[in-house]
Amino acid sequence: LGRGIHREQVEEISRLARRHGFRLAGFRSFDRWVSDAEIESVKHEAAQRKKDVRYSIGIIGEAV
Repeated sequence: LGRGIHREQVEEISRLARRHGFRLAGFRSFDRWVSDAEIESVKHEAAQRKKDVRYSIGIIGEAV
């Protein structure tokens, strides 16, 4: 999982964090909170672009 940390160590750190009340903070960008709605909007746009690229590739593929 990076820098020589094994899965078991990550699980232990996670267990200790939960035990002591730690949790992940929300997403931030340029010191500004990113809302769940903004995250969903970005995911939707990415999915739409991916679909558009596949469609364009299909048309190009047929034309060749």
